Amino acid sequence: MKAWFFFFLLILFSLQGWAQHEKGFLSISSGPSFPIGKYSSTELNGGSFTTTGITMSVEGVWFFTNHFGVGVEAGYQQHPVDVSALATAKVNADPFLSHVVIRSDPFLVMHAAAGFHTRWYLNTKWSVTGKIMAGMLWATTPYQLYKPTYYIIGPNFYEITPSRDQKIFVVPGLGVQYKINRCLALKLETELVSRTMKFGFETSEGIRYDQKQVSFINTMAGLVILLHKP
Repeated sequence: MKAWFFFFLLILFSLQGWAQHEKGFLSISSGPSFPIGKYSSTELNGGSFTTTGITMSVEGVWFFTNHFGVGVEAGYQQHPVDVSALATAKVNADPFLSHVVIRSDPFLVMHAAAGFHTRWYLNTKWSVTGKIMAGMLWATTPYQLYKPTYYIIGPNFYEITPSRDQKIFVVPGLGVQYKINRCLALKLETELVSRTMKFGFETSEGIRYDQKQVSFINTMAGLVILLHKP
C-alpha cells in the first residue's frame, strides 16, 4: 500500500514539475457560432432570425500558479439572417402585404474581455481549462433592404439601416488542450455569450428603441503557443 502511495506522489510531483515551466500561452481560434434563445427566434416579437455563423478569437493567458492565472481575449462573431423566415413572418403579420423580398447583411458582434483562468492536467499531454471573464460587448444590427408587394398600394422599397450598442458582459468558457511538443498545443473550447442590447432606429415618429437578446455559443478549435520561463 505504501509503495502505491509513493508511486502516486512521484507521478504527481513529476506532472507538477512539467507544468511549472509552462507559464502561459497565446492562441488563435475559430469555429462555428450558434445563436440561441430569442437571438435565433423566428418570431417578430423579440426574435432576430439569426442562423449559425462564425467566430474568431485571439487570447493570451499567464499563470501565476500551476493551476490559476489571468488572461485577455478579443473576439469577432458574424451571424447571418434567415431572410426566408423573416419574409414569411412579415407577410403573415401584415394583411396588406402579399409578398416581400429581403436582402440582409449579418449581425456583427465583437468583444474584448479579461479575467481568471484555470487548468488541470490529466496527463503529460492533456489538460482541462476553464475561464470566467468580463469585458465589453459591441453588437451591430444588419443593413436590410425590403422590396414589398402590396395588395393595394405601398412603397416600392424601404431600408433599415444598422444600429449599434455596447454593454458590459460576462463570458464563461471550458476547454481541453493537447500538447504536441514543448512549444505547441491544440485546443478545443466552448464559451457562452449572452447580453440584452438596446438598438435605436429612426422612424417618421422619432427614434424607436428595440431591446434584443444577443445570445450565442462559440465552439472553437485553435493553435496554442506555449510560453515558458526564461
